[in-house]
Amino acid sequence: MPNGERAELVIRNTLMHGWRQPSQTSLTAVLNLKENVGATVTNCMFSEVEVAFRLRGPTSRGGAWVSIERCAIYDAKVGVRAEDGIENLRIDRLGFGSNVTRKYHLVAGGVGMGYRNRGEFKAPVFSEAVRKGL
Repeated sequence: MPNGERAELVIRNTLMHGWRQPSQTSLTAVLNLKENVGATVTNCMFSEVEVAFRLRGPTSRGGAWVSIERCAIYDAKVGVRAEDGIENLRIDRLGFGSNVTRKYHLVAGGVGMGYRNRGEFKAPVFSEAVRKGL
């Protein structure tokens, strides 16, 4: 709702696989977070995707506030696409595995106030991460 409270989304311990072209949209993103949502994504893995995270900043309805914690991205064109000066984007321990073309893509203002990105790591081999976790 345009004037409603910020919606909350929590995703944990999830494997997200296979968001690629061909698709109904020109840019296929696993998590397309925007418009007045607070999202926390923890201990998740993304594989064989076009874009893992597409995150949008303020619009007339407010932007996304996103926290990414202990996640890994494998075989992707883009890991994190940050748009429109997204505020309060917190990235803690994001790993990149094999075949990630572009880790970060900043578009139309990229990141804004409250941005933090720390603890980037080389993700373990995908099959090992699936078996043992991150």
